[in-house]
Amino acid sequence: MTSQETTVQHQKLTDKVRHMKKKTWRLIGILVILAIMVGAASYTVFIKPHQSDTKMVYVSTPVTKGNLTVGVTESGSLTYGVTKQSYDINISTSETETSTDESDEANYLQVEKVSVVTGQRIKKGDSLLKFTDTSIKTIRRNLTNAKTEAEVALEEAKEEYNVEAIAAKGTYDQSVAAAGNASTAYNITVQNAQNTIDVDKVQIANYQEDILNLKASIPDAEDTLADAKDDLADAKSVYDAVGTSNQIVSIKYQGIYLTAKSAYDSAQSAIDKINDSIQSDEDSIKKLQEEVDLNTAKLSANTADAQSALSAAKVTGSEASKTYKAKLESLQTTIEDDQKDVSDLTNRLNAFEAFIGDGAIYAKNSGIVTEVDYKVGDYLESKGTMVAYATSGDMSISVDVEEEDIVDLAVGDPANITFTAYPKEQYTGKITAITTTSTSSSSATVSYPVTISVSGDTSKLYSGMTADVTFVTEEHKNTVYVAKSAIVQKDNKNYVYVLKNGSYVLQPVVVGLSNGIEIEVTSGLKGGETVYIASEVSISAASTSSASEGTSASDASKETNSSGDTNQMQNGNLPEMNGGGGMPGGMGGGQ
Repeated sequence: MTSQETTVQHQKLTDKVRHMKKKTWRLIGILVILAIMVGAASYTVFIKPHQSDTKMVYVSTPVTKGNLTVGVTESGSLTYGVTKQSYDINISTSETETSTDESDEANYLQVEKVSVVTGQRIKKGDSLLKFTDTSIKTIRRNLTNAKTEAEVALEEAKEEYNVEAIAAKGTYDQSVAAAGNASTAYNITVQNAQNTIDVDKVQIANYQEDILNLKASIPDAEDTLADAKDDLADAKSVYDAVGTSNQIVSIKYQGIYLTAKSAYDSAQSAIDKINDSIQSDEDSIKKLQEEVDLNTAKLSANTADAQSALSAAKVTGSEASKTYKAKLESLQTTIEDDQKDVSDLTNRLNAFEAFIGDGAIYAKNSGIVTEVDYKVGDYLESKGTMVAYATSGDMSISVDVEEEDIVDLAVGDPANITFTAYPKEQYTGKITAITTTSTSSSSATVSYPVTISVSGDTSKLYSGMTADVTFVTEEHKNTVYVAKSAIVQKDNKNYVYVLKNGSYVLQPVVVGLSNGIEIEVTSGLKGGETVYIASEVSISAASTSSASEGTSASDASKETNSSGDTNQMQNGNLPEMNGGGGMPGGMGGGQ
C-alpha cells in the first residue's frame, strides 16, 4: 500500500473516532440534564415542603425604674425554729435542789390535762397543759411555809447578833484596857527608876562642881598661909630680938607675934577645911555613883520584867481583837446565810406563781407541735421540755458560699430571698451566722455554711421549702434597668429595639450595673417605656411559601397582644429560637 493510501485510511479512522466521541459527550449531557430534572423534581416534591425559613420575632419587655442589686446567689432550704416550753423552776424547800423529804410524788406538780398532740397546729395563747389544783396548792404551801421558817430564823440570827456582839465588845474592851494598863505600868516603872538615877547624877554633878570650886580656892588660901607664915616669922624674929629686958616693948611685939600666929593658924585651918570638904565631896560622889550603878542595874531588870508584862498584855489585846472580829464575822455570816435562804425561797415562790399562773401552760408562739413529753397523771419530777413546737416566726435558711464570695459577707448583712413556690414574691433576711469551717477540705471548691434569718410575713412558708438567697454586694437605688437580653451590641456600642412608626429600630443607650439578668440603663431610656428583644425563629416553608423573608414591623406589631408579649406561641410555647435564644447583635452571655 502506498503512502498516500495509508494517509487516507488513517484520516478516515481519525474521523470515525472523533464522531464516536461527539455522540458520547452528547449522551452524557442528556443524562446530566435528566439528572438535574429528576433532582429538581425531587426537591420540589419531597425536600422543599420540609425545608424551613427564618423569621425575625420581637418580644416586648418593660423598662423598669427601681432598685437594681448585684450579689451572690445560693440555694438552700427553709428550716423552722423550734420553741421549747420547759419546766425549769426550783420548787425545793431546802438549800439543795432535791431534799429527802420531797421524794414523795405529792410534792411535785401533776398533769391534769394535755390539750395538744404531736402534729397539731397551735396559735399563740392556746392551752398546752393543765395541772391539778391539789399539786399546785401543795407546792405553794410548802414554799410559803419554808419561806416563813427562813424569815423567823433570820430574825433570830439578827437578835443573836445584837446580844453576842455586845458581850464580845465588853470582853474586847477589857482586854484592850488591860493592855493599856500594862503599858502605863511599864512606863511608870521605867520612869521612876530613871528618875532616881537622874537625881543621883545631878547630886554627883553638884559635888563635882563644889570640888572644882574648892580646888580653885586652894591657891589663894595657900598664898594667905604663906603670907601669914612670913608675918609670923618676922614677928617672932622681932619678938625674940627684943627679949624680955624691956617689958613694955616685949609686950608690944608679943602681941604682934600672937596676931601673926593667929593669922597663920587661920590660914592653915582654911586650907585644912578646903581639903576636908574636897574629901567629903569625893566620898559623897563615890557613894552616889554606887547608887547610880545599882539603880541602873535595877532599871534594866525592871524594864525587862515590865516589857515582858507589856508584851503579854499586847498579845492578849491582839487576840481579843481577832476573837472579837471573828465572832462578829461568824454572826454576820449566819445572818447572810439566813437572808440568802429567805431571798432564795422568795424567788422560788415568785417564780412558781409566775410559772403556774391560773394552773395552765399556754403557747408563747404559734406553730406545729413536734413534741409532748407528758401525759395525764404524770408528775414533773425533773426539769426539762414539756411541749415543743416548730414556729413560723423563727425561720432560717442555710446555704454554702464559695470562698471567693465569703470574704464579702459579714454577720448582719441583708439578703434577698426568693422561694421556688412563690417566684414573684420577694422576702428579705439577714445573715445571722457564718461558719468558719469549710464544708469540705478535699473538694476542689471550698465553701462555708452561712445562716440567714427570714423576715416579714412568713405565714405561707413551710419547713423544707427551697429558696434562692441573694447576698447584696452592690445596689443602685431608683435607677432604670431592662432585661440584659434586650441589649444589642454593635460596633462596640449598645442599643435596644424600640417601635417607632410601625418599625423596629435600634436606639442607642448607655448601660451600667448588671446582675446577669437585668442591666442598668443610665442614658437613653425612661422607666415605663417598652423595648423589644429580637430573635430569629424557624418557620415551615410549606406553610409560609407565600410569606416574605423576615417579618415586617407592621406584621410583627399585629402579632403582639395587649400585654405586650409577641403572640408567636405554638402549642403554648414560644417558637424555637436558633442558636439557643441568641439575637442579631445581642449581648448573649454576661457583660
